[in-house]
Amino acid sequence: MRDLLWFAVVAMVLLCMSQPASADCRHKRQLANEIELDGAVAIEVLATSGWLKVEGVEGADRISARGEACSDDKDRVGEIEILMQRVGDRIQVIAAVPFEDERDEWRIGGLNLELRVPDSVPLTVSDSSGDLSIRSVSSLELTDSSGDINLEDIAGDVVVARDSSGDLDIRDAGDITIRIDSSGDIFVEDAASLTIDEDTSGNIRIRDIRGNVVIGRDTSGSINASGVGGNFSVAYDSSGEISVRNVAGEISIPEK
Repeated sequence: MRDLLWFAVVAMVLLCMSQPASADCRHKRQLANEIELDGAVAIEVLATSGWLKVEGVEGADRISARGEACSDDKDRVGEIEILMQRVGDRIQVIAAVPFEDERDEWRIGGLNLELRVPDSVPLTVSDSSGDLSIRSVSSLELTDSSGDINLEDIAGDVVVARDSSGDLDIRDAGDITIRIDSSGDIFVEDAASLTIDEDTSGNIRIRDIRGNVVIGRDTSGSINASGVGGNFSVAYDSSGEISVRNVAGEISIPEK
């Protein structure tokens, strides 16, 4: 048994040593790119590793990007790019960070990316890792794997299709739908309505929702809501306290 445990420890150490140290970012490179909107009706952002900041700009007619590529491999940091292309009636922005090898297991580094986009065009974002900040856009559909998320001043609907890990903070938005949130706290303030289909773990805090609040399934963590202009309902809650006050409509919560 002791031999097996020793083998497991050694194998784990070797595995960690074999991973590229992209987080070291010993070699950096500044990047910039832009593309005219030219009639496009949607913007799609595909980000990988590194933080992402997006800000809507009133009256803008183009998408502007700047970023910092980083890698521990001096010879490969030049392969990291900000790509922009038109696909049908939408503009696609890609944080292009190649994989380390043909197995597509580890990327060669990361790309911290800052975007300025027209505030009138709907935005779709897919982000794999790193903190994320988006503000002053018309509407948003988001999928995120890991990292904290801050969303603010979203004029229309916000749809979070999936948030795997990290805290989620949304302030000043239209109708909000969170389909799946796996882990991390959720804070929502000043929105037209809020629907959370499934929250696996983490606390939920809600303030100043003008319409209804609907929570489908909450597995663990507390729920605290204050200032709801419509109805408040929780279909299923397995653990954690539910505290609700200042609700104008009906309240429906499961008995424990």
